[in-house]
Amino acid sequence: GLIHQAMKAAAGDDDSTINGKEANNKNIVRDGKWAVGAARIEEEFNIECWGLVEGGHDYDRLNCSIQMHAASFLAQTVAQSRVA
Repeated sequence: GLIHQAMKAAAGDDDSTINGKEANNKNIVRDGKWAVGAARIEEEFNIECWGLVEGGHDYDRLNCSIQMHAASFLAQTVAQSRVA
């Protein structure tokens, strides 16, 4: 249903690998900040090693944050509507 769609939306922007256990726990959609960190782990490691490219990495960070928080918001909204 919609929770599945939210997880697909989150995974669509994920350049790093988020394993199945994490996805099954729905951490991706419950906590937008956690999801951003999980999705950006590989990229942030590369930035630490090679440096930040302005106009590239900063836009990627912003885009990832928007995508993950939107997916999280959708999932939380669906979950709350089921309770109500």
